[in-house]
Amino acid sequence: MNFTAWQFLLVFLPLSILAFALLKHATGRQLFLIAISLFFYAYSGASNAAVLLVSIIVNYTVGHILCSLSTPNRQWRLFTLWLGVLGNLGCLIAFKVLALSSGEGEGFRTEQDILIPLALSFITFQQIGFIYSCYTKKIQQVKLLNYLFFIAFFPQLIMGPIVRYEDINRQLQSGSLKRFSLENFSVGLSIFGFGLAKKVLLADSIFIHVDRVFTAAVTTQVSTTDMWFAIIAFQLQIFLDFSAYADMAIGLARIFGINLPVNFDRPYKARDRFDLWRRWHISFVVFMRTHVFLPLVRKAKLPVALALIVTGLLSGVWHGMGWTFILWGALQTLLMLAAHYRKKIFNQSDEGGRVSIFFSIATTFLVSCLTGAVFRTPTIDGVLAVYGQLLAWNPLPSLLSFRSYVALVVCTFVAWVWPDTHQLFHRYWQATDLRSINSRPRGFAEPSWIEFRLSIPWAIIGGITLVICFLLLGQSGRFIYVQF
Repeated sequence: MNFTAWQFLLVFLPLSILAFALLKHATGRQLFLIAISLFFYAYSGASNAAVLLVSIIVNYTVGHILCSLSTPNRQWRLFTLWLGVLGNLGCLIAFKVLALSSGEGEGFRTEQDILIPLALSFITFQQIGFIYSCYTKKIQQVKLLNYLFFIAFFPQLIMGPIVRYEDINRQLQSGSLKRFSLENFSVGLSIFGFGLAKKVLLADSIFIHVDRVFTAAVTTQVSTTDMWFAIIAFQLQIFLDFSAYADMAIGLARIFGINLPVNFDRPYKARDRFDLWRRWHISFVVFMRTHVFLPLVRKAKLPVALALIVTGLLSGVWHGMGWTFILWGALQTLLMLAAHYRKKIFNQSDEGGRVSIFFSIATTFLVSCLTGAVFRTPTIDGVLAVYGQLLAWNPLPSLLSFRSYVALVVCTFVAWVWPDTHQLFHRYWQATDLRSINSRPRGFAEPSWIEFRLSIPWAIIGGITLVICFLLLGQSGRFIYVQF
């Protein structure tokens, strides 16, 4: 069920909030949220629900065993850990290979169909993080209801943010579900509405123009200007689309009294590749660093460069096993290696004047646009065609209109000037940050030039925005990252 679907907005969500508010006990509310979350997921297909339930049963069992085995049984505990990790990865890879062998899973898709069980990539990482925490004794005991809630909670189930059992369990233990708060409802609904506007008014509006150019570019010639427009606009589209889902998930969770971690931190203000990945899809990057990069460096004793290569390539494969995703992962790896050695050789710091900072930000974004063309194009032949038209001067008639450039300007303003969610709502939402203190970019908690307040003017603005979004819902498509 899509967050922008009429069924969700006018039936599922209002009834869920009403029932949650009427229930009086935390346990009853927790059971209710688990039940409607499973229904929410099963709405996409009974087979998807079956895969999810099997995954839940297997991983809960593995986690329970790891918590039960005493520390001296190190070999058995390690064997159980690897059995769980390989089982999760094997399931994910099997479905991705099946999609690839069908000839439909080769690269980026704009169609509505989903080729692997919905949200399997996100669920797999969440489960692996859970059983690893059980192995390291960060989790001492697993409560079945809390575990079901941790996996199934519908706001973050489909596309994250990837959450940790410890964080969700701590909130449940502290009584987050004990009462229905009007402030939680107001703030959560406002954050949700902010995300809905980013999706419907911005991401979907720019998608039309991006898709028109990319579709034409792989079959015929388009103007060079149009091609450059498309790769720039796609970077804005994918940020607005994915961060919109994260905002909507955070807002929905807040309505029910749960805080989800921040997943984006002004990514297009990044000054280099490492800075970008500290700001983009934060929960995924933290997972890869914690469970792939650091173990390769500290346990396997691999050189940092080799660990970066493995992590980068696995990031590409996580998105898909098609050659374009693998190539995209390889390019990201090369860029990170270049940034790593540049800092190491020239001992560069992040300090610099305004001109230097502007140049760094612009260069990082331009490189993201160029590599993003690989991510967006479904085939290697299509990638070559796109790059050929970027480099050659083709003064052909434009496929774009004045409206296309207006959409680009508005999206650019939101990406660079308008504050991120954690800045806009910082008075009422203290964002949980999975990053270590040392890896957080400066200014994360600083107030922005505009701040949300629980006031009548903001209520009017929010109400008008929601009405406009509702009028345009019929034109809204699925979220990009659903396919992963």
